[in-house]
Amino acid sequence: MMPRKGQKRKLKNDESSSPSKKTSHNDDHAIIEAATISATPTAKQLDPKQRQQQAKAYKNFLNRGGPDAPGSKEIPQGADGCLKSLTFVITGVLSSLERDECTKIIQCYGGRVTTAVSGKTDYLIVGRDSGKTKTDRAEKLRIKIISEDNLLEMIQTRPGNTNVNIKSTFIKKSASDENNSPVPIPLSKLKFYKPDDGILWVDKYKPTSLGQIVGQQTDKSSMKKLIYFLTNWHTWHAKPTTNKRKKTEAISSTDPSQFKAVLLTGPPGVGKTRTAQLVCKALSLPYIEQNASDNRSRITMKKIEINSALLTDHYQAMNQHV
Repeated sequence: MMPRKGQKRKLKNDESSSPSKKTSHNDDHAIIEAATISATPTAKQLDPKQRQQQAKAYKNFLNRGGPDAPGSKEIPQGADGCLKSLTFVITGVLSSLERDECTKIIQCYGGRVTTAVSGKTDYLIVGRDSGKTKTDRAEKLRIKIISEDNLLEMIQTRPGNTNVNIKSTFIKKSASDENNSPVPIPLSKLKFYKPDDGILWVDKYKPTSLGQIVGQQTDKSSMKKLIYFLTNWHTWHAKPTTNKRKKTEAISSTDPSQFKAVLLTGPPGVGKTRTAQLVCKALSLPYIEQNASDNRSRITMKKIEINSALLTDHYQAMNQHV
């Protein structure tokens, strides 16, 4: 079949338009590829010898120690401001001074320490295993290269900043002239020395009432549980129990009536003893305090047992009287 005129013209148009699409598609790929290549940094091709030298230098940098003879040189007393308006750069390990120590000495006399060599640098202090880049740049910029000994000699011999000295002496003289006239102070503002009474702060500022115990004012606090236990102890244990509990029976930890004693635990100084003392005082209960460091011989324990029995009888008599 012969194609119609319209179809033939249409095919020609399609064929003519296809090359332009291909070229535009290729152009897009070329642009993307060019942008990717330009954005990707090219690695600097190093000579094997240069790469070996750099690796060796980096290894020496990691393994370098401190000063060879720390503190062996005496630091001279220089004039005030003798290093003012001077900029220093330190490279390598100095013979007797740490880098931080050397920086503080320079700053003490008005100098400035930077990390990179620039046109504003005045001196480059060189030590052991110094950086080749800083040294080469200093030579290129014609910056004076000195050692640690040269720096100490500079501090000792260099004159100070006269403007600073004149200004400081003038201020001192004017201040001393003003302070010559005595100023009367009223007795109400004077603070007299009070001799220490010798009481520890722990004992001096200890709580004296239950309301002063910090963190024990809630209903579920240890102090409130102790008050509840001691208040009902005689009700629970006044009469001897006829029905003995079997060994296999478990005791509910939430039922305080099943226990005859209380153990207060916590770190030292948290207030366990003071809480027990204040609770007994508030409930008018007698108590015997015994520390682990006290003597616990047989005679001492018998005395404690007698005192405990007397206190129990006294408490029961007081309850019957009431």
